[in-house]
Amino acid sequence: MLINMKRMQINKRFLNRLLIIILSIFTLLSAVIIGLRFNYRYFYKTAQREFLIPALSGGFVPQGFTYSEKEYIFLISGYITGSKEAKVIITKPDGSYRILTVLDEQGKVLISHMGGIGIYEEYVYMAGCNGICYVLSSEELIHGDSDKISVMGSFKTGNEASFCFVSENSLYVGEYYYNIKFKTDEAHQMTTPTGDANKALMLRFELDQEYPLGVDTSPDMALSTTGRIQGGCLTNNGTMVLSASSIFQGSQLYYYDYITIVSEVADIFEIEGRAIPLYYLDNDNLIETISVLPKSEGITVCNDNIYIVFESATRRFKYGKLLDAQYVYSLPLD
Repeated sequence: MLINMKRMQINKRFLNRLLIIILSIFTLLSAVIIGLRFNYRYFYKTAQREFLIPALSGGFVPQGFTYSEKEYIFLISGYITGSKEAKVIITKPDGSYRILTVLDEQGKVLISHMGGIGIYEEYVYMAGCNGICYVLSSEELIHGDSDKISVMGSFKTGNEASFCFVSENSLYVGEYYYNIKFKTDEAHQMTTPTGDANKALMLRFELDQEYPLGVDTSPDMALSTTGRIQGGCLTNNGTMVLSASSIFQGSQLYYYDYITIVSEVADIFEIEGRAIPLYYLDNDNLIETISVLPKSEGITVCNDNIYIVFESATRRFKYGKLLDAQYVYSLPLD
């Protein structure tokens, strides 16, 4: 009887200590969440929650993001955690969607990060994060009835091809730089006239249906950008917006006065023996910086808003769910 009473006392003390530990963890976690939400208070106040990012529960990791005014749909490029299979999701503003597996030109499942996506007429361009831009048929992608889509061609971009976007008759392909793990060519790392240390290069390609795959594969312009860029877009009022993201420096949207930047050639950049005009995106032409939720990826323009997709609520990271980063958000353009 005495032994049983001692055991009960020990068990009670253990349960009390366990309860204290659980409450402490819960209190600490709540404090962290409250602190993070306070840090992003401007974003929550200004942004509009649009729809759930599709297929996160199936391991999809969103990367590129674009909107088709003609079709009234969003396209999201990305990959599956673990297998790294390249995927494209076609989703409507109401959140309904189709997901397609991307096949290479030999008919095999394409293994690629698929960091960016843009649409022009009958072509869809996807940044492979391996120095290659892949080209798909927009008709087959959007109106086909298969759950697979084959690459119809590809070309080397001259940079890492980490993200891309289309604006009018131009395809912009940029690259991601971050510390040691994500390096760029030394020739792409520049000090701007204002003293900024830009670490990456964006290249512009002319689009015209007269070209094979709808694109002149020789770039006609180079843009020096800061590091950590995961996506971009060009607004109707001539502002270029870049999505910057990393684990330790959070996520930001950088708004640049693009019209002023390209009004005068700043320098010359040589690529494959050709000289093309070079422009700098730096603090001299930075209009505004907005902090957004962690791990922002592709961005796009829709109905005078910037729409943003995040990867922090994926299986790979998960913590974004604590901040409701499993949604696409929009920010109004001033």
